[in-house]
This record gives sequence, structure tokens and C-alpha cells, in this order.
Amino acid sequence: MPINVSTVRTAYLYPELLPDAQSISGAWGLELPVLDLRRFLPKILQLSDINVEQDGTVELRVFNNIEKYFINTGALRNRLVEPFNVVGTDLLRFALYGSIPLVNYRVNYNMWVFEPTTAHKLKLGLPLTAEDEEILAKTDIRENVDKGLLPLPIDYMIDREYQLIDGKRTFTFNDFSTLFETVLQSFPVNIGEIAVLERISAAPNAILDNVRIRIDRDDDSNYFEFNTYPLQLNVPINCFIPALRELKIKIIADNIVATQLQWTIARYKLTDILKIRFGLITKQNANPDLWNMVKGGIL
Repeated sequence: MPINVSTVRTAYLYPELLPDAQSISGAWGLELPVLDLRRFLPKILQLSDINVEQDGTVELRVFNNIEKYFINTGALRNRLVEPFNVVGTDLLRFALYGSIPLVNYRVNYNMWVFEPTTAHKLKLGLPLTAEDEEILAKTDIRENVDKGLLPLPIDYMIDREYQLIDGKRTFTFNDFSTLFETVLQSFPVNIGEIAVLERISAAPNAILDNVRIRIDRDDDSNYFEFNTYPLQLNVPINCFIPALRELKIKIIADNIVATQLQWTIARYKLTDILKIRFGLITKQNANPDLWNMVKGGIL
């Protein structure tokens, strides 16, 4: 189930790293869309990692508001993660172009979704709100954006601000798939914590077996769904999907076949910073200086 506008709208525990895996088929000489998102403000999207099959007849095309990137996959590593950092504020598109027909061409990728801070708006030239102007008057954010110190990279922000409780735990499934949706794990979230799904992988079953992984987050049923065919057990798709109450990993298939899955879940402290970022407390109930730092992008 490809990432679409509905998926982006469902994301709210910012930042979220959304994973996707597809097999693409189509005629030669056409752009075959993998991801096509438009008019998603006020959120910002950042295409982060792409994993494709090495094939000199296939061109990877990435578009955002400003640039177009055309990359021949024959020069990329075969079925390994290639780092990208393409930001879209009104358009983010990712397509394949083949000089011969594509048949079940496998591609995995992930994409950050987050709400722009005041620092992001300054950097990207986005309109400022009255609250942004108030934050700028009380902080040195404008100066630090001009210096290049803000906004903070997402990876740095997570390493600095997400306090790991007891390590990251990897879980596995090595059994036969089922014709009926089956819950492999229901991971409850402790009070004062969040749980985060951080990566997932699977050995590829045949495409016609239609073995699908489904992920629930809190009340978001089937937030993500992947056929295992484009996945790899030894090259996981990285993701960052926080939950406040429960993460659930499920499986369903059209045929009963041997299936191997892995997924990793981490537990983090639900801090005051995260409560503000997730919208769990109002401005009136938050420390005003902390509110300005979180919303402004200092934290």
C-alpha cells in the first residue's frame, strides 16, 4: 500500500520516518510513479533512503518544488540503501523510467514527515505566523539560521532528545504465513513512555503468495502494509513510527508459505519536549521558554 496523502495526514507524532516497499511493472518509455505527493503544507517531507535493483535500463527520477534528479540505477549498488536528502514543501515525486518494460521491479524507500518549526520556515522561505514572529522576537533563531546552525538535522535531534529507556529490541517470526490476519506482536506502551518501530525486514516470498505485513499504531489500523516480495531479510527498511499506546505487527497471505520477519522496537521517555512536539499539551500549560524553543526549532 504505497504512501499517499492520507498516510501523510495520519502522521502526527513528528518526526515520523515512513517506510514503503513496492514492486513496479509498466511499459517502457513511461514514468512509472512510486511516490507522488502534492500540496501537503503545513507538513514538510524529506525523502531519505532509496533501495533499488541495479539495472542500466532503469532511471530513477526524483522531483521536488525546485529540482529534478535523474539517476541511472546501473550506477547504484544493487539492493542496498542509498542515502538521499530531498526536501519537498509542496511537491515530492519519485518515479521510475525504463528503456525496456519493467516487470516486478523492486524498490524500497523511506520518507520523513514533520511539522516545520520557525527555523525551517526561515530557511525554506515559508510564510511566518503571528506565533513565529513572537518566537523570533524572544529568541536568537533568525541569527542562528543565518549562521547555518539551525534548523537541526533530524538524526541529530533524535540522538540528542529521545532518551532511550532500556535498549532497542529485535523480534522475529519464523513460521508459516496465514490466510487470515494474525497478530504477531502487540507491543503495549508503558505510562510515561513512547514505543517506536525503528526498522522492519522480511525474506521475500513469491509475489503471487501475497504475504503482507501490516502495522497498526494506536488507533491507526493498517497504517502501513507491505508485500514481502520487495523486502530483504538482511537489509531492513529503516523507519521511525512512534506510538503512545500500542504498536501491533500483523501478517496475512493468499497462500500458506514459510515466512521470516524481523522488526525492531525501542522505548523512549515521554519528555516535556516530546509532549509539546506531539501536541499533547497546550501552550497555556507548557513552560513558555521551552515552548518557544521546541516550536522555534532550537530543540
